[in-house]
Amino acid sequence: AQAILKPWGMTFLPAKQIAAPRAATPKGVAAAPNPVITTSSMTGFKYDVAFSFAGPERTLAETIATILKQHGFSVFYDNFYPEQLWGKDLVATFDRIYRKESRYCVMFLSQEYADRMWTTHERKSATARALQERGNAYILPVKVEDVDIDGLAPTIGYVSLAEKSPEQIAELLIGMLKS
Repeated sequence: AQAILKPWGMTFLPAKQIAAPRAATPKGVAAAPNPVITTSSMTGFKYDVAFSFAGPERTLAETIATILKQHGFSVFYDNFYPEQLWGKDLVATFDRIYRKESRYCVMFLSQEYADRMWTTHERKSATARALQERGNAYILPVKVEDVDIDGLAPTIGYVSLAEKSPEQIAELLIGMLKS
């Protein structure tokens, strides 16, 4: 019952958390980061971050999504959910994810991103949500190339791959999600 109510920010009974014993880390191997309690359950969103990207940026998006997931955040990256997407109406599903279910939307901006059908659909859903946010940050652009994207105001702050590594971008996201 607790798991069913959790996505709506409700609880059935107080749950006692029992910490599992941590295994010793072998000498010379870095310990995995302690996962945080995901903000998605606290904010009412299913996902802390949804990634929108064109095919050539898939490896970049996966790198950042994996880092966030390892830190305990709820991430929508399509390859993390193949069984949930299989057979679904993706137009409706992606609209719901990018317009309603995500706290932030990270867009990887390139000419490919501007030209592709699915990224255009994701962008339209995300910009509809951004309008509802009334100036609060929702769309977090990552410039892969210097390109003008229809529907995306050039005044939105962005990070550039020319200046930040995927790991640095992940750290910025983690900082935003924890605040």
